[in-house]
Amino acid sequence: MKSKLLLFLILLTGCAGLQDSTPKPISGIDYPISIAEAELTVLDARIRNSMQTHYMMSYPGPSQVFYVVTLSLEGIDEDPDLTLDWGTTNLKLADETNIIEPTESQRTIADEHVEYKVSENVTFIYLYYFEVSKDADFENYSLLLPNGQTVALGSIVSIAAPPETRSVEIDLNNVVDGGSGNQADAFHATVSGGQMNIASASHATVGGGRQNTASYFYATIGGGYANTATGRDTVIGGGSRNTADDARATIGGGIQNSASAPDTTIAGGAYNLASDDYASVGGGTRNSAAGFSSTISGGVGNTTSADQATIGGGLGNQATASYATISGGHGNIASGAYAAIPGGLLNIAAGDFSIASGHRAQVDADHPGVFLYADSSDFAFYSEIANEFAVRATGGVRFVTSIDEQGNPITGINLPAGSGAWSTLSDRDTKADISPVDQDQILASLAEMPISTWHYAGQDPSIQHIGPMAQDFYASFGLGEDDRHISTVDADGISLAAIQGLYSMAQDQEARINALETQIKILHIALLCFIFMFAILIRKQISSQEVS
Repeated sequence: MKSKLLLFLILLTGCAGLQDSTPKPISGIDYPISIAEAELTVLDARIRNSMQTHYMMSYPGPSQVFYVVTLSLEGIDEDPDLTLDWGTTNLKLADETNIIEPTESQRTIADEHVEYKVSENVTFIYLYYFEVSKDADFENYSLLLPNGQTVALGSIVSIAAPPETRSVEIDLNNVVDGGSGNQADAFHATVSGGQMNIASASHATVGGGRQNTASYFYATIGGGYANTATGRDTVIGGGSRNTADDARATIGGGIQNSASAPDTTIAGGAYNLASDDYASVGGGTRNSAAGFSSTISGGVGNTTSADQATIGGGLGNQATASYATISGGHGNIASGAYAAIPGGLLNIAAGDFSIASGHRAQVDADHPGVFLYADSSDFAFYSEIANEFAVRATGGVRFVTSIDEQGNPITGINLPAGSGAWSTLSDRDTKADISPVDQDQILASLAEMPISTWHYAGQDPSIQHIGPMAQDFYASFGLGEDDRHISTVDADGISLAAIQGLYSMAQDQEARINALETQIKILHIALLCFIFMFAILIRKQISSQEVS
C-alpha cells in the first residue's frame, strides 16, 4: 500500500507546477523524447526486496533501491516522428564509495504514468531500479548524472539533452459527449453524459450520473451520484457517495462505501470499508475489511482486522487474527491464528488452530488446537487444556458408523443424556451369522493369554493400566479388524463367554459336590447302621459269656 501511495504522491507533486497551463491541441508523440534542456526532479526513493513475492513475506537476497524521477520538459514543437534518446537513461546510483548501474530489465520510461500538461511543458515519470546490499545505508545514496553531477532526493537541477533537439505536439483527445456542466480536461479523458461530472486525469472516464469525479489515470465511474475515483485504475460502477482512492480499487455500487487501499473490492451495500491491500467486502452494511487480503462476504457490522481473515456473514462478528475464519452467526470472535467459528452465537476461538461452535463455546488463548462445541444451554462452556476435543451435549451423544438400505443405523455407539458410559448398538436385527461359542475353549484360551500391567507411551508412567496386548488377544480369539486394536464389544463378549464357561464349570462342580455329599450321607448312615449292628453283636456276645 505504501509503494502505491508513494507513486500517487509523486505524480501529484511532479505535475503541481503545471496545473495552471492552458491546454493546446497537439498531435502525436514517440518515446523516448529529447529536448534542449530540462529540469530533473528526484522526488523520492524506496528500498524493496528483489525476491519479495508477497506483501507479508520477506526472503534473504539483495535489495533494490526504487527511484522515481520526474522530468519536466520545455520548448515543445510539432514533430510526430521524434525518436531521439535522452541522456537520463544513463543515470547511475552512487554513495561515497560505490557506483551502481541500473538494472537493465527494470529501467523503463513509465509512459503509462505520463501526465500530459500542455503549453510548452510536459511531465514524464521515469522508473529506475538499482540492486544494492540489503544492509546498505540507503540515506547515503544519490543519483549520478552523465556529466558526473550527483542529485539528492527532492532536488531539482537543469541538465542539457543531446545536441539535436526535436519536440512534438500532443492532442488531448478529451471527450464530453453530453449532459451539462461536465468537464474532461485531461489527455483522453471522457465524460459521456450526466451533470457536473469531472474526468480530470488522463484516460479517466465518467459514464454519467451527477457530480462524479474520476481524478486519476484510467479511473472509471459508470454513473450514480457524488462518487469519487481518485486512484489509478480505480472503478466505481455506480451508487452514491462511494470512494475508491487507491490503485485498482473497485466498488460495484451501493452507498458511501470506501475502498481505500490498493486492489481492494467492495461489491455493494452501504457504509462498507475495505482499507488494506487486496481486502474485499461482498455487500451488507457497515462491514470493515481492514486486514491484508481479508474478506467479508456480507452481513452487518462485521470486522476483519488481520491478514487473510474471512467472515462469511452474520452480525457483529470479528476475525482479528491471521487466517481466522467465521462463517456466520452473531457476536462471534476468532482471535487465534487459523482459528475457525462455523457459526452460532457468542462463541470465542482465541486459541491458534482452534474451532468453537454452537452457543457460548469459549476457547482460551492458551489452548491451541481445541475443538469445542456447546449446545443451546445458556451458559459458557470453556476449554480446559490445549489440543482437546470437548463437547457439551446435554441431550446425549451418538455416533453412527453404518446404515441399512433404508438409511437406518445398524452400527454405532450412544452416550445417553446424563450418562457417563457409552452404549453400543447391539440390536439382534442389526447382526448376521450368529453362532454359539465354545465357552470352555474361550476359557482355556483366556487362561493362556498373558495379562499385564503397563502404561501408554504417550502418558505419564504413573498412570497404570491392566490388560492384554492386542496381538495376543487377536492370536487367541481372532476377533476385531486387526491385531493392533481391541474392540470393547469383543472384550466384553470374551468376558461374558468366560463367565458363562466358569458358571458352567461351577454348575458341574456343584453337581459333583452334591452327588458326593449324597454318597457321604449314605455312607454315613451305613456306617451308623454298621456301628449299631456291631454294638448289638458285641452286647450279645458279652451276655452269652456272662450266662455261661
